Amino acid sequence: MTRTRCSASCALYFKPFPPSSLLPQVLRIYISDEADPFALHVLEVGEEEYALLRADQGIRVDYANFPGKLIGLLDKCIACQGEDLPR
Repeated sequence: MTRTRCSASCALYFKPFPPSSLLPQVLRIYISDEADPFALHVLEVGEEEYALLRADQGIRVDYANFPGKLIGLLDKCIACQGEDLPR
């Protein structure tokens, strides 16, 4: 089996939406590639969708802590980028 490595610089933004706490919160995740102005991926995850995803995937993090934990996971991926078997 041949493994190919690729990497790209990208920007990742988290925005709770709407900013008011009276309405249900939706987390918007924006991923863009600085080298490709046409590359933009947007993911919206509401509390109800996250609850389904959490149950289906066995995620142990609650909705309020999800953005911070995802950033931590991505930081770990970046830190072990050059390793053959990342942890």
